[in-house]
Amino acid sequence: MPRIKLGTHHVGCISLINLALVILFSSLGYYVRYQSYIGLKESNESLKFSDVVVPAIQLVPNHFVFYPWTLIISPYVQTSPLQFLFALPVMFFGTEYLESNWNFDDAEGLRAPEKGIFGELIRYLLIVTVTTNLICILFKSFAVVFGMSAADSIASPTNFGIFTILMSFIVVVKQLSPESNVKVFSFFRFRLKRLPFIVLSLALVVSLVIFRSFSPFFMPLFVNFYISWFYLRYYQINHVGNILPTTASESHTTSHSSTVRGDASDTFAFIQFFPDNCHDYLKPIARFFYHSSAFLGLFRPFNDDDIESSNLRTIQRLNKSNAIDANGSSGESSRRKRIALKVLEQKVGNTGASPASESSIANENANAITPKRDQTAKK
Repeated sequence: MPRIKLGTHHVGCISLINLALVILFSSLGYYVRYQSYIGLKESNESLKFSDVVVPAIQLVPNHFVFYPWTLIISPYVQTSPLQFLFALPVMFFGTEYLESNWNFDDAEGLRAPEKGIFGELIRYLLIVTVTTNLICILFKSFAVVFGMSAADSIASPTNFGIFTILMSFIVVVKQLSPESNVKVFSFFRFRLKRLPFIVLSLALVVSLVIFRSFSPFFMPLFVNFYISWFYLRYYQINHVGNILPTTASESHTTSHSSTVRGDASDTFAFIQFFPDNCHDYLKPIARFFYHSSAFLGLFRPFNDDDIESSNLRTIQRLNKSNAIDANGSSGESSRRKRIALKVLEQKVGNTGASPASESSIANENANAITPKRDQTAKK
């Protein structure tokens, strides 16, 4: 799909369409709710505007069967002004980042013909949105059945809005730019690989302190986070060039020799989303879920070739990022990427690797890619 030139910048069509959908569905939802509120207010003086629900636009657990499209449009329906103002930049810049990295081969905006006209972005957003909403509805239903929640909770709209897919953008940023630095107000600095953990931690504090429950931390943020990672880790079809190796197992599971499924790289293992001092505690949990999911046939287990091939693709991606850094970005960011490349290259060249499993991926020492102090600075 072609990119549109706005001034000196090229903007993706899908990004503009998603932004327009947020404005359209949010405005439509507000208008219909307001008209309903005016009509109902005459017969019920105590009615509040927030009590008005329109199941045809808002996702309501016990009505979604009659209005299945609400499973898809829920991220575009914002029910408060603050949520709407937050959704606009997140939806635009999030989809623009994904579209520029997935749907196009170069800066000129040429579309990769084998990726299809809609590209991976549309498929990704549809899958994670519908799956996240269905799992949240399932959890709410179980809570009612087992008496952990009031029966009328499934009659209340979710109103998650942009938070339904917020973590979907953040997980991809961590995958594609793990060693990039972000500086906030010149005093708070962190690497993008820590962004998912920071957002989830803030959501947990807000959930417990303000809402006094595990929502919105667990539903929808953590559910969306795990679904997004699971899809990217095991199911996403990646198109690679001829200079990258494709294993026999990858060729067998895909329809074309230039495609591979998932991302088996060590830097994208589940525990790499969390601080280094948590890895020892998370390894048994990650190992249990990995082997259980593989036993149930939810995905094809990785082997050594899968991990090596994914590590090589990660190295190539970081090399491209380093080339961009050489043209004007900070030297600190470049130094961090060079160290990450060195560690990955050493791991790829290690001929004594054990058989692949999630436990072997989890055993990677995350401190190895944390840059050491520049020795020359001490002199």
